[in-house]
Amino acid sequence: MIKNFKTMVALCLVGLITIGVNNSFAAPKNNAKAKPQIYSKAAAQYLKNSAWRTTECNEDGNFQSFIFNPQKPKVEVGYGAKGEGERLEMLKADIKGEFVEIETRVCAPVGCNHTYEKYKILGQNQIQEWSFIGQLPDNPPLIMVKDGIATNDNSKGRVFNRCEK
Repeated sequence: MIKNFKTMVALCLVGLITIGVNNSFAAPKNNAKAKPQIYSKAAAQYLKNSAWRTTECNEDGNFQSFIFNPQKPKVEVGYGAKGEGERLEMLKADIKGEFVEIETRVCAPVGCNHTYEKYKILGQNQIQEWSFIGQLPDNPPLIMVKDGIATNDNSKGRVFNRCEK
Protein backbone atom coordinates (compact mmCIF):
# COMPACT_ATOMS: atom_id res chain seq x y z
CA MET A 1 0.00 0.00 0.00
CA ILE A 2 2.80 2.41 0.88
CA LYS A 3 4.55 1.51 -2.39
CA ASN A 4 1.39 2.37 -4.35
CA PHE A 5 0.99 5.58 -2.38
CA LYS A 6 4.56 6.66 -3.20
CA THR A 7 3.98 5.81 -6.87
CA MET A 8 0.78 7.90 -6.92
CA VAL A 9 2.52 10.86 -5.27
CA ALA A 10 5.39 10.58 -7.77
CA LEU A 11 2.97 10.46 -10.71
CA CYS A 12 1.07 13.47 -9.37
CA LEU A 13 4.32 15.42 -9.01
CA VAL A 14 5.40 14.49 -12.54
CA GLY A 15 1.95 15.53 -13.81
CA LEU A 16 2.12 18.91 -12.04
CA ILE A 17 5.64 19.53 -13.30
CA THR A 18 4.58 18.62 -16.85
CA ILE A 19 1.60 20.98 -16.67
CA GLY A 20 3.85 23.77 -15.35
CA VAL A 21 6.46 23.23 -18.07
CA ASN A 22 3.81 23.17 -20.81
CA ASN A 23 2.24 26.38 -19.51
CA SER A 24 5.61 28.12 -19.37
CA PHE A 25 5.95 27.66 -23.13
CA ALA A 26 2.42 28.78 -23.89
CA ALA A 27 1.86 32.21 -25.41
CA PRO A 28 1.58 34.81 -22.64
CA LYS A 29 -1.86 36.16 -21.93
CA ASN A 30 -2.41 39.72 -23.03
CA ASN A 31 -3.92 41.28 -19.93
CA ALA A 32 -3.33 44.81 -21.19
CA LYS A 33 -6.62 46.56 -21.80
CA ALA A 34 -7.00 48.76 -24.81
CA LYS A 35 -6.36 52.36 -23.83
CA PRO A 36 -9.65 54.27 -24.00
CA GLN A 37 -9.89 56.92 -26.68
CA ILE A 38 -9.59 60.20 -24.82
CA TYR A 39 -10.44 62.46 -27.72
CA SER A 40 -12.50 62.16 -30.86
CA LYS A 41 -11.03 62.79 -34.30
CA ALA A 42 -13.60 65.54 -34.82
CA ALA A 43 -12.47 67.38 -31.67
CA ALA A 44 -8.80 67.00 -32.58
CA GLN A 45 -9.42 68.26 -36.12
CA TYR A 46 -11.39 71.28 -34.91
CA LEU A 47 -9.16 72.35 -32.01
CA LYS A 48 -5.61 71.46 -33.10
CA ASN A 49 -2.84 73.73 -34.37
CA SER A 50 -4.33 76.83 -32.78
CA ALA A 51 -4.17 78.98 -29.72
CA TRP A 52 -7.70 79.86 -28.65
CA ARG A 53 -7.60 83.38 -27.21
CA THR A 54 -10.14 85.57 -25.44
CA THR A 55 -8.60 88.60 -27.18
CA GLU A 56 -7.62 89.42 -30.74
CA CYS A 57 -4.85 87.24 -32.12
CA ASN A 58 -1.87 88.71 -30.31
CA GLU A 59 0.07 87.44 -27.33
CA ASP A 60 -1.43 89.87 -24.82
CA GLY A 61 -4.20 87.70 -23.46
CA ASN A 62 -5.32 84.42 -21.99
CA PHE A 63 -5.21 81.38 -24.24
CA GLN A 64 -5.70 77.68 -24.35
CA SER A 65 -4.26 75.26 -26.85
CA PHE A 66 -4.72 71.54 -27.33
CA ILE A 67 -1.98 68.95 -27.78
CA PHE A 68 -3.41 65.76 -29.24
CA ASN A 69 -0.57 63.36 -28.49
CA PRO A 70 -2.00 59.80 -28.40
CA GLN A 71 0.02 58.86 -25.29
CA LYS A 72 -0.47 62.03 -23.24
CA PRO A 73 -2.94 64.54 -24.66
CA LYS A 74 -2.78 67.90 -22.88
CA VAL A 75 -4.49 71.25 -22.70
CA GLU A 76 -2.16 74.21 -22.28
CA VAL A 77 -3.60 77.27 -20.55
CA GLY A 78 -1.85 80.52 -19.88
CA TYR A 79 -1.29 84.17 -20.63
CA GLY A 80 1.02 85.42 -23.36
CA ALA A 81 2.93 83.16 -25.72
CA LYS A 82 1.81 79.64 -26.58
CA GLY A 83 4.27 77.21 -25.02
CA GLU A 84 4.72 79.23 -21.83
CA GLY A 85 1.48 78.15 -20.14
CA GLU A 86 0.60 75.36 -17.75
CA ARG A 87 -0.17 71.95 -19.22
CA LEU A 88 -3.19 70.10 -17.86
CA GLU A 89 -4.00 66.46 -18.34
CA MET A 90 -6.74 66.01 -20.93
CA LEU A 91 -9.28 63.43 -19.83
CA LYS A 92 -11.76 63.93 -22.67
CA ALA A 93 -12.33 66.04 -25.78
CA ASP A 94 -15.33 65.50 -28.00
CA ILE A 95 -17.78 67.33 -30.23
CA LYS A 96 -21.48 66.71 -29.63
CA GLY A 97 -23.79 68.66 -31.88
CA GLU A 98 -22.88 72.33 -31.66
CA PHE A 99 -20.70 71.89 -28.56
CA VAL A 100 -17.09 70.99 -27.80
CA GLU A 101 -16.81 69.11 -24.49
CA ILE A 102 -13.52 68.96 -22.62
CA GLU A 103 -12.49 67.43 -19.29
CA THR A 104 -9.13 68.18 -17.68
CA ARG A 105 -7.27 67.45 -14.47
CA VAL A 106 -4.36 69.22 -12.80
CA CYS A 107 -2.89 68.01 -9.53
CA ALA A 108 -1.26 69.94 -6.69
CA PRO A 109 -0.47 69.14 -3.05
CA VAL A 110 -4.05 70.04 -2.04
CA GLY A 111 -5.51 67.54 -4.52
CA CYS A 112 -6.49 67.23 -8.15
CA ASN A 113 -8.81 69.80 -9.70
CA HIS A 114 -11.11 68.22 -12.26
CA THR A 115 -12.80 70.51 -14.78
CA TYR A 116 -15.79 69.90 -17.02
CA GLU A 117 -15.98 72.44 -19.83
CA LYS A 118 -18.40 72.95 -22.70
CA TYR A 119 -17.97 75.46 -25.51
CA LYS A 120 -20.62 76.41 -28.06
CA ILE A 121 -19.21 76.42 -31.60
CA LEU A 122 -19.98 79.85 -33.06
CA GLY A 123 -18.13 79.14 -36.32
CA GLN A 124 -14.93 77.64 -37.65
CA ASN A 125 -12.82 80.19 -35.76
CA GLN A 126 -14.85 80.99 -32.62
CA ILE A 127 -16.21 79.21 -29.57
CA GLN A 128 -18.10 80.53 -26.54
CA GLU A 129 -17.67 79.24 -23.01
CA TRP A 130 -21.01 77.57 -22.31
CA SER A 131 -20.36 75.59 -19.14
CA PHE A 132 -17.39 75.50 -16.78
CA ILE A 133 -17.39 73.40 -13.62
CA GLY A 134 -14.36 72.80 -11.40
CA GLN A 135 -14.19 70.25 -8.62
CA LEU A 136 -11.62 69.53 -5.94
CA PRO A 137 -11.72 66.24 -4.03
CA ASP A 138 -14.25 66.14 -1.19
CA ASN A 139 -15.77 69.49 -2.26
CA PRO A 140 -18.98 70.29 -4.08
CA PRO A 141 -18.62 71.31 -7.73
CA LEU A 142 -17.94 74.99 -8.35
CA ILE A 143 -20.06 76.14 -11.29
CA MET A 144 -18.41 79.15 -12.96
CA VAL A 145 -20.45 79.24 -16.19
CA LYS A 146 -23.86 77.71 -16.82
CA ASP A 147 -25.82 77.83 -20.09
CA GLY A 148 -23.48 80.49 -21.51
CA ILE A 149 -23.80 82.82 -18.49
CA ALA A 150 -21.10 83.45 -15.85
CA THR A 151 -22.51 82.69 -12.40
CA ASN A 152 -20.59 85.46 -10.59
CA ASP A 153 -21.85 88.45 -12.61
CA ASN A 154 -24.40 87.15 -15.15
CA SER A 155 -22.19 88.16 -18.09
CA LYS A 156 -21.96 86.02 -21.23
CA GLY A 157 -19.40 83.24 -21.27
CA ARG A 158 -16.05 84.24 -22.75
CA VAL A 159 -15.61 84.03 -26.53
CA PHE A 160 -12.39 82.39 -27.76
CA ASN A 161 -10.93 83.17 -31.19
CA ARG A 162 -8.81 80.73 -33.16
CA CYS A 163 -5.30 82.16 -33.53
CA GLU A 164 -2.15 80.81 -35.16
CA LYS A 165 0.09 81.59 -32.20
